[in-house]
Amino acid sequence: MKYVFASIVTVLLFVSCNSEIAEPSHQNFPQDVEQLKALLASEQDDIVKLDIYYALYKAHLEIPNMTAAFKYLSLQRELAMEIEDPLKAGRACYNMGLIRKKQFDYIGAVNLYLQAIDFFETVGDQEKIALTLDNIGVVFMETANYEYAKKFYQKTKSIYRTSKKPNHLLLANLNLGICHLAASPPNYDSALMYFQSALTLTEALTENQSYYLNRIHTQLGTMYYRADQYREAIDHYQTSLRYINVNQLKQQAIGFANIGEVYMEQGLYKEAEEWLNKALALSGQIEDIQSVGGVLNILGRLHQLQGDYETGVQYLERAINVASKDVINEHLQESLRLIRESYVALRRANKPVNIERYEKVLIFDARQDLLEQELVDKTNFMALQAALGLSVELDHEKKQKKAEVQLNSLYSYAVVVLLLLVIISGTVLFITGRKIYQVRQVLKW
Repeated sequence: MKYVFASIVTVLLFVSCNSEIAEPSHQNFPQDVEQLKALLASEQDDIVKLDIYYALYKAHLEIPNMTAAFKYLSLQRELAMEIEDPLKAGRACYNMGLIRKKQFDYIGAVNLYLQAIDFFETVGDQEKIALTLDNIGVVFMETANYEYAKKFYQKTKSIYRTSKKPNHLLLANLNLGICHLAASPPNYDSALMYFQSALTLTEALTENQSYYLNRIHTQLGTMYYRADQYREAIDHYQTSLRYINVNQLKQQAIGFANIGEVYMEQGLYKEAEEWLNKALALSGQIEDIQSVGGVLNILGRLHQLQGDYETGVQYLERAINVASKDVINEHLQESLRLIRESYVALRRANKPVNIERYEKVLIFDARQDLLEQELVDKTNFMALQAALGLSVELDHEKKQKKAEVQLNSLYSYAVVVLLLLVIISGTVLFITGRKIYQVRQVLKW
């Protein structure tokens, strides 16, 4: 199966859009929850209270207790609104949106992000508006609604054009490229245009240039791989490796595995195994079990394609052993699919299959199905996409009506002023007329 690392690569690129807005504080607060609560109870200064609420949110985030963390952000927002601090209120809404997103409450997340934008607009903080728009784009990307995602990334791009930070505009182009690449069917021409724009912007970077070059060339490699242009895919994957430090083992492993998979897709199994073994050699030093599982899956499929199902099963069983089984895990699902195919092939060849292991595979498979069903029941993706779109459209409509009301108020104000001017002018003319008449009468006398 193609695209083993596509989801990992995409997630890596969205990390910078999905981070918390930190709040600077000159207070040295304790990290203990009970001490912070006691401090809050004795504090009279509302500005300090805002910082304590934020500290309590952070403390509960570490535990983790998302319900309590959300509660303290909500209290921070309410107090910020009360003392008319829109920047703090906006930050609270934004961070509340992050929590809702982690809980798969996408509609709640988008609504909170939209509230954050309203607050940031009040203070004219364009950078935070763009960051929040990026996060709304991430929500639409994760719900496979790429057309809406593109709209938000286009907005961020228009904001970032005036920014003095080229990495912001670069990231907007990169995300737009991913939207076009991830769409069904993919739009390779548009994806290439945005990736090339991102590549050009790296020339203006003064820091983290290698980081972005690695990400861009990795995405270009993935694009060419999906388009069956294997030579170009390998060239870009190899170029991406030039921008990795020797300590970045995970990125090296992903790069090696990507190249191995391209060779495998071409039927060049010897070259594929060489690159995949290089990736596997790093697995013992990588903490990210997702990446390790991905490499093992490709090796399992490599041997499966060559008819060596027994060796393939060994790699796939290792992948299953290291996988997280209590969450929806695409790599685990791929391992289970491949190993079932291998077991069927072994049975057809009259080779032994361990019944106990096969039963475990069925149990893990059923568990993944159950987790996915729970997610579907919770989110109802079709309804979710419609509701997300509706949230955004309603917010846009709300702002339009607000603008219309303001315009109508302006018209009303203008009419009232004009009326007053007419009345005043009429009065002045009337008084002046009377005085002229009186003067004329006196003169006649």
